[in-house]
Amino acid sequence: MPVVCGALSVEVRAAIRIIRPSKPQRPSRHKKRTLPVPNSTASAPDAPETIHTRSVEVSCDGGEGALGHPRVYLHMDETGRVECPYCDRLFILDGDGGH
Repeated sequence: MPVVCGALSVEVRAAIRIIRPSKPQRPSRHKKRTLPVPNSTASAPDAPETIHTRSVEVSCDGGEGALGHPRVYLHMDETGRVECPYCDRLFILDGDGGH
C-alpha cells in the first residue's frame, strides 16, 4: 500500500476513477449562436474623400459638423499628400503649393 502525504499518488487516483465513473455531460443551456453570412451583393463602404488643395498646410474636422471629429492641422509631406488620421480623408497638393 503506497503512503500518501498530502497529494494523492497515481495509484490512488486511478482507483478513484474506477470507483467513481465520470458523470454524463448535460446538454448546454446556452443556444449556439450563428453569425450572419456576409451578403456578397452588399456594396463596399464609400472610399474616403479626396480633396485637392494649393496649400501645404490643411485642416480637417470631418466635415460633418457636430458629427465630425476634432479639428486637426496637417502638413503635406514631400509627396504632396497627407491623410487625416481620423477620417482617412486624403488631401493632395495641386501645383507648386505656393512656392
